[in-house]
Amino acid sequence: MPSPNIATPVRDPIAPVAVIFDSDIPHGHGAGVTSTLAQAILRDFGIGFAALLFSLCVAASVVGCKAAGSGDALGGSPATGGGGKPANGGATSGGSRAAGGTTSVGGSRITGGAAGGGISSVGGTRSTGGVFATGGSSATGGNSATGGTSATGGNFTTGGSLASGGTATVAGTKATGGGTGTGGVTSAGGTTNTGGSKPGGGSSSTGGGSTAGGSAATAGTTASGGSSSSYFGFQPVSNTQNTANFSPSTWYTSWKGRFYVDCGGGQARIANGQGSNNTVSEGIGYGMLLAVGNSDKTALDALWAYYKARVDSNGLMNWSIDGCTAGNNNAYAATDADEDVAMALVQADAKWGGYKTDATNLINLIKKFETAAGTPSYLRPGDAANNGGKGDGIVNPSYFAIGYWHVWATYVGDTFWNQLATDAYTMLAAFQKLSFKDSKGATSTGALVPDWGNTQGQISFGSGYSYDACRTPWRVAVDYAWFGTAAAQTFLQNVSSYVDSQGGVGSVPFDKNSAFLGPFALSGMAVSQAKADAYLNGWLSTGMDDSPYFQGSLRGIFLLLANHSFPKGP
Repeated sequence: MPSPNIATPVRDPIAPVAVIFDSDIPHGHGAGVTSTLAQAILRDFGIGFAALLFSLCVAASVVGCKAAGSGDALGGSPATGGGGKPANGGATSGGSRAAGGTTSVGGSRITGGAAGGGISSVGGTRSTGGVFATGGSSATGGNSATGGTSATGGNFTTGGSLASGGTATVAGTKATGGGTGTGGVTSAGGTTNTGGSKPGGGSSSTGGGSTAGGSAATAGTTASGGSSSSYFGFQPVSNTQNTANFSPSTWYTSWKGRFYVDCGGGQARIANGQGSNNTVSEGIGYGMLLAVGNSDKTALDALWAYYKARVDSNGLMNWSIDGCTAGNNNAYAATDADEDVAMALVQADAKWGGYKTDATNLINLIKKFETAAGTPSYLRPGDAANNGGKGDGIVNPSYFAIGYWHVWATYVGDTFWNQLATDAYTMLAAFQKLSFKDSKGATSTGALVPDWGNTQGQISFGSGYSYDACRTPWRVAVDYAWFGTAAAQTFLQNVSSYVDSQGGVGSVPFDKNSAFLGPFALSGMAVSQAKADAYLNGWLSTGMDDSPYFQGSLRGIFLLLANHSFPKGP
């Protein structure tokens, strides 16, 4: 974990400024001495010094250097407390966060990054355009679990009772330990590289769905105050030690007290770090998902009002805002945030009604401004023209919210979303075949994906598995839990094999926080009941620091999914 006194830069969903990449160091987190030095130099002398710093770092084989305020490749991970992204070509040092997510005071804006693209990364090559192999679609039109039994030798009877071999979830009840329990929610000890970014996902096969009998948890559970929803896979069961830690509502109460800020006038924001005056659209999306999942309609409406009051010319929220002001800090949007906001509206519509028009309008804006048709179709990282000057074909796999897309295909009656999902799975399969180095220098092949890539299935900007990519198994797990997609299950089984090769969730060679460990734990839901349970308890029993905004927000959302309290809506 970086020193709590190290202020770290916010990150940009589209355009970085000068960055020296290190796939083993969380993007935008300023980890290590060299990062601290780089930040100090850039803060005091300006971005023009970044080129000299780059040459010095290369000569010394130091790959951990980052320019303060620069953000990571094409919008790497957020600062301490997570989520923030720098402006198109230039970050604000004022948006930097010290450990714990506070914002450095009075930081001046770096002016070296050119608007419309700036310098994406000194030395970082960029693959533009290109078509991805057209093969390997995700079972177009197929069911991922065609009438499959819930577990070997057992399936659910009507009403959800468990036959031998089934899972621990019965007829929609939460697994043991899912109650609200008293006491603390975080494990003691542990540190984290603060900040974070986001995961990209899986999809159900086009038109795919649960068939009678389905797979492991077809009886489903009931979301907090919401409608009953059918789930595939294995719902994890917590042990006695983690009863309180497994409670979404307990965590939500603590999280909301730290990051939810009432702006008055029926609006509220999520602070990008406790006490931070910055809010990023990602935080609004996370907050709305958490509000729906915890039956907090007042919070949902206030966050949605904040979003609507701060949109760009395309009708999508500007990705970074100062506090409760109506300012237009950066006139472009971040796609993953818009997706989470739209999905929260769909869930709210299913739970309370009255959000159909807003949800439909936002989904259509995402399609219009943040996707690209063609062969393949793909999800753009934001709505800036030409991907912020970086060219066509750049993708962030952790933005692939493919489970959402399959819901939207039906919700708005547009099969484009199914095709987008099919093409995304093809890219994910290609990314999993690449080799990555973890934070200990070990090489992994067959499971992980990069923070940034292109539609040809190649790594972009020298990125590795860090605070963007770490969320990808969560995105895929959502799709598997909702639709039982075969491609999603294959992806998650590959992740599970990697987890086992490292000795379990608590032993993976990444920062010990929920941004990394939570998605690894969720992969077990697509494998077996034993792995689902072991991975969940391995995650929640590990000493972690989930106090920053990014890690804490994701933990709450992961708990909702693990508790089968994250419904797909109508």
